Amino acid sequence: MTGWNMPPGCNYRDIDAALGLDQPCEVCGKLEEDCICPECPVCHAHGDPKCYEHHGLVRTEEQIDSLEEMHVDIEADAKAEAEMWKQIKRDEEMAKSYWESCDE
Repeated sequence: MTGWNMPPGCNYRDIDAALGLDQPCEVCGKLEEDCICPECPVCHAHGDPKCYEHHGLVRTEEQIDSLEEMHVDIEADAKAEAEMWKQIKRDEEMAKSYWESCDE
């Protein structure tokens, strides 16, 4: 499901969360079972960026490095996927030219 066919204010992450699908922590970038974030002393949440902005928690080097690693992995995945689609397009063009040459 994409954003254009959802109610206003909803996005695909809302669906994933409702279905219980694993989402990376917004602070450390790790999945919930591997999250390295401490419990907030104010609201008792884990990995909530608001706790770092409003409740006095401070990000550790490990959290910062882990989040950066997640972003690097996401960029690498996006680059690999884009290359895959380029290769598919080249393969389709090659197949099309082959079949066109068979018709002649």
